[in-house]
Amino acid sequence: LATKTKLEILKISDVVIAMTTQKLHSLQELRNIIDGGKILNKDNTLIALGRYDDKMKFNAKNLSRNVLKQSKIINTIPYCSLVFEAIQEGKLIDVLWRILNLKDKDENYLLIQELHRLNQDIENMVTMLRMRR
Repeated sequence: LATKTKLEILKISDVVIAMTTQKLHSLQELRNIIDGGKILNKDNTLIALGRYDDKMKFNAKNLSRNVLKQSKIINTIPYCSLVFEAIQEGKLIDVLWRILNLKDKDENYLLIQELHRLNQDIENMVTMLRMRR
């Protein structure tokens, strides 16, 4: 029952964010699912790497170019212990509000920068989908 409900939600969603790990196998598997078109639609699905670590061998640039065969860099959600702890304590909004205007010297700046980029990609996709309708 839960799987049927999830599939129905995916079918009616304007934009789907498909979260995956930074492992090569996981990303290839997700790419195959999207290319198959039965569960996720190419036109309304964005891929994001969760708990992203830019120091790993398979970084966003390598994965985008070699696995996804695209020039645009895949979206990432860098691991942030501050956010992880806030989620555990039920205080995510408070923490995000506090760190929203961080400057580039802060260790959590990359997270905010990537969240802004993901937000922009979502907005661009919604605009594109509206123009098609």
